Amino acid sequence: MSITGLAEFAADRIFQRVGTARAIGFAGSYGTAPAFLDIRLLAEDGSTVLQDWTAATLDSASGGSWAATLAVPQGGWYRWQARDQGGASAVSARKFGVGALVLCIGQSNMRRMWATRSSPPAADPLTRRWAGFGWFATDLVAQAGEDTALHGPTFGGNGGVVLGNRLRAGLGLPVGLLQLAVGATEIARWQAAGDCWLNLVAMLSADSGTDFEAALWHQGESDVSLGTTRAAYMTGLGNLVAQARSLSGRPALPFGIAIVGRAAGSSDSGYDTIRLAQRDLIAATPGAFLAASSVDATLSDGVHWDVASYERIGRRYAQSVLAALGVAGAGAAGPRILGASRQRGTAVVALAVQQDGGTGLREADNTTDGGALTGFAVQRNGAPLAIGSTAFVGNAVHLTLSAAPNGGALTVTYQAGAEPSIGNPAYDDAPPQGDTRGVPLQPGFAPFDVAATGESIMSGSGVSLFGSFVLPVASLTGDRWLLRVDDGSDANVLGVVVPGGSASIVPRVVKAGVPTDGAAAGTVAAGALRRASLVIGATSIRVSVDGAEPVVQAHDVAGLTQVRLGGNAAGGAAMGGECGGLRALRFALSDAGQAALTAMLP
Repeated sequence: MSITGLAEFAADRIFQRVGTARAIGFAGSYGTAPAFLDIRLLAEDGSTVLQDWTAATLDSASGGSWAATLAVPQGGWYRWQARDQGGASAVSARKFGVGALVLCIGQSNMRRMWATRSSPPAADPLTRRWAGFGWFATDLVAQAGEDTALHGPTFGGNGGVVLGNRLRAGLGLPVGLLQLAVGATEIARWQAAGDCWLNLVAMLSADSGTDFEAALWHQGESDVSLGTTRAAYMTGLGNLVAQARSLSGRPALPFGIAIVGRAAGSSDSGYDTIRLAQRDLIAATPGAFLAASSVDATLSDGVHWDVASYERIGRRYAQSVLAALGVAGAGAAGPRILGASRQRGTAVVALAVQQDGGTGLREADNTTDGGALTGFAVQRNGAPLAIGSTAFVGNAVHLTLSAAPNGGALTVTYQAGAEPSIGNPAYDDAPPQGDTRGVPLQPGFAPFDVAATGESIMSGSGVSLFGSFVLPVASLTGDRWLLRVDDGSDANVLGVVVPGGSASIVPRVVKAGVPTDGAAAGTVAAGALRRASLVIGATSIRVSVDGAEPVVQAHDVAGLTQVRLGGNAAGGAAMGGECGGLRALRFALSDAGQAALTAMLP
């Protein structure tokens, strides 16, 4: 026999697939130089043939060693043997697979997916973890050589086991989880020259490879404590996405970002700042996706979750990755609030909700009435208003205030701040990956309606509207309304809009579904504050941006009843940025007055 030995792979190695296969380098030793090299793939039992003898590319044969390459189809476990003109070798002692690898990084709540353990479910036999030393079953505690000082005192946590099992079930392939999160780390340490990134690169060795199919990121708590700004965090996270894509060799690598959860006794504004930056990055980066909201996770201490929550987040992560890879129809972003409205003289604030995979709304216990929901807050001119009751009405959340407001601008938030109430959040009706709850309603701020439904805005002497805005990028797909008045549809509209693919801010008149845009009144810039105003008279609208001279556009539209700020429920796309407060005057200002008041907006 010419072949005298095989070079074994690392035990239980999972190679990242490329398409539906992977070109793998095989090697061994010989007594007589091989004239050709065939490889046969066997099942884990070492006898069942999965792929019979197939010619490999003989790359080299010298000095008693040979090397060859063969495209191995996705699947496993495999064992293998080689043959040449002198016959077949023995079967390899170790097994390997070809499947999907997922990079899991961030700080402690990602690390504790593997470090918080209490009677975890059994790991699927075709899942493995890699933490810098060896491929081990996801439900095993730390093994010899694994870096527990860097990555935590234990392994085999429930969340990681559930994540691996659900990915394996969805993909039908071996799944490897690259568990390289580090606790108590800020975004700066994950930059290209930061110690966390450099350690990550060093821990992805020849036995793991640097290719992976998707990445998951959960981090932000440390940046809240450090006071990292929204712009700085978004820039740092964007750099990290680019680094991961470069390392993996996949320019469009799906990169999942979890919205940072709750913390006891921390900064309300700091948490919202980081959450907004995370959403900015998702909106501005193709291939980035909302992997999960963890705001509803139950805390076991001031910032970390209990075992059940790690399992629940594991299911959401799995659902979102499977959707990003085209296996599941919808991810785990969850439904989101499109806008808020209130009929003048009533106490009901209606929040329109857009579904993303679900069809209806549910409470935590899966009831459908929506009574006693928590996490919502309504303010009038900055002062809180008491919510008397809540209800689901179709795909809307109705908040009934204890008393009807007497004027003033209303704002609505949901699960905002460091430690919002999660006693009874809202969910959809599509539980991810066998969970007992649906995907949670996304936290955040909602636009609001200040005009009475059914009352014509064109009555009296007109109206003057003012608002401030920040868009994450200068040019977005689809129109972005800043201010608009309409008849409850897209058929008749007067407003201020950033047209799709443009950075210009223009007045727009829509009559009977036909839009007409005026001259540019200003431009948007990524992350920059813009102040806009819309003055509506009987025959014209005027738009001013940042106090500049108003641009005039003629109109003959009547019967408009609703005022909207930013994203809205009347057919417009979501804002994809941040809206400030809306100011309204029930008369049409002069050009000079409009420009002056616009420049004074906060």
